[in-house]
Amino acid sequence: MPSSTDIERLEDRVQKLSSEYHNALYQTMDIKGNWMKSNDLLNNVINLSISLREMRMTKAQQQLEKAFTPRLKRMLQTGEGSEETNTE
Repeated sequence: MPSSTDIERLEDRVQKLSSEYHNALYQTMDIKGNWMKSNDLLNNVINLSISLREMRMTKAQQQLEKAFTPRLKRMLQTGEGSEETNTE
């Protein structure tokens, strides 16, 4: 399970790379900088953002499973929520 620290570190990296990308893009527009560097930075920002989203989704899924699994097991064991119980 990704820890909060891992997610925070990745968020910081995304933020720093985004800033670096914007600076590189500004230099490219202003003083004829290197488009390749800007494109590489943008690709890195996109890839890290995708990784960050996946980590957050995994963490959320694990937290939901942890929260609901015990209750669902109890419901299945006691027959709670079955149609027979609901119709009576």
